[in-house]
Amino acid sequence: MATHPSEPAYRGVLEGFYGVRWTHADRLALLDKMPAWNMNLYIYSARNDPYHRHGWAIPYPRDEMRQFGELAARAAKRKVMFSIAISPGPDYAPARSEHRRLLMRKLRQFCEVGCQLFPIFYDGQTAPVDFNGASGVAHAEKQAAVINYFLEKLGEITPQARVLCCPAEYGSTRKSEYLVRLHDRLDRRVEVMCASVDEPDARALSRKHCPRTWPKTFSNQGAETYFRHFGRKPFLWDNFNCADFALNQLNWSPYQGRGDRLDTLCAGIVLNPQQLALINEPFFGTAGEYFGNPKAYHPRMAMKRSLAASLGKDGATVGRILAQWFTTEWSGYLSSEENLPDLSSGLSGGTVRRRRFLRQVKRVLAPLRVLESRFNRTIMPPDWACHLSAYVRLLAAWGKAMDELCEAALAETPLPAEQGQRARRALMELRGASNRLPESLLDYLAGMSVGLGADDGL
Repeated sequence: MATHPSEPAYRGVLEGFYGVRWTHADRLALLDKMPAWNMNLYIYSARNDPYHRHGWAIPYPRDEMRQFGELAARAAKRKVMFSIAISPGPDYAPARSEHRRLLMRKLRQFCEVGCQLFPIFYDGQTAPVDFNGASGVAHAEKQAAVINYFLEKLGEITPQARVLCCPAEYGSTRKSEYLVRLHDRLDRRVEVMCASVDEPDARALSRKHCPRTWPKTFSNQGAETYFRHFGRKPFLWDNFNCADFALNQLNWSPYQGRGDRLDTLCAGIVLNPQQLALINEPFFGTAGEYFGNPKAYHPRMAMKRSLAASLGKDGATVGRILAQWFTTEWSGYLSSEENLPDLSSGLSGGTVRRRRFLRQVKRVLAPLRVLESRFNRTIMPPDWACHLSAYVRLLAAWGKAMDELCEAALAETPLPAEQGQRARRALMELRGASNRLPESLLDYLAGMSVGLGADDGL
């Protein structure tokens, strides 16, 4: 087996989500905290920034460049690498010299603020390409020529320039014709991003959304397979805490499911965060402990320490309750439903078994009955209290709806029609909330209502 080149890994944050961008103040605050989280790279790649993709040829306005300059200066002060990504839009034609000139003009702006790593992304671009056929080979050769051309041109301005490429196919280690040819043609100074190296497990495959983009694991063995197939270390674009369909959803699972040797097997790891900047911090704290020592990393203990660092000793108690229920579930790694007794078996037995099940659910929900009042008495940093109040109210409302169903079922069978109406209204309100509950909790409430005969339309 080939040996791995010994290069230091990049570790950090990629602002690569869709929707409203972080504020300038959010980014400055992040850069200040990154050294404590063992992070050394921040990539700006806001997906709905009009100058990032469809406006690839348009220079950033002066005010935007002034802010980028401030970020670059703060990053340098914190010994963090600052980088701006670009994703040439579908109308970019590399054979046209005018297009190459326009893109180089844009990249030169990034050089002027001190960037040395230049991400050029092809993910999410729709093109009629068969990655395992001739069109995939042609696509790879065209993209590699673009990347190599700009690496050479950037090197004339910034001798330390490196390019980070996200291919059009970026969620697999399979030896497609496209990926094999792309890796073969790319200059060795180019790093290549990958979102997944492992086959999804059965549970992840049952989810509604693509498990290859939000993987349950990124294993040592998968990273080694990537290197064996393509001769390069994968650069992990990690969506553990973020998904395109879950903006503003609180996801407080600690960082986990990642191999304990990725610090040497990967060229880098960047975490794609949630849209609300502050709520990422407990997760970033756990990832920071992993980056510091993957072999000694303990997810649950890391989350406990990180919540205390963000919310204070008093606030961390409420934080742990939120972390138990607001979990990163799209990858199939954790599900809030796992906090509750099995619904199907609990409702399928006789009267005695059902009543025992309902009492068990009520015991599990007991902390949620007092969560809102407890939160209101908790001293924590004011910004955190403002951010978390919506999530506390959502969880408390869900717990109340669940508790009322259990209480009514213990008192009367079948449930009265008005109880079903209340459950339906509660579920509709929770499903429509902007700061959303995990789908598994909403599904559990719907399943409980149907199973108790309260309503058959939830």
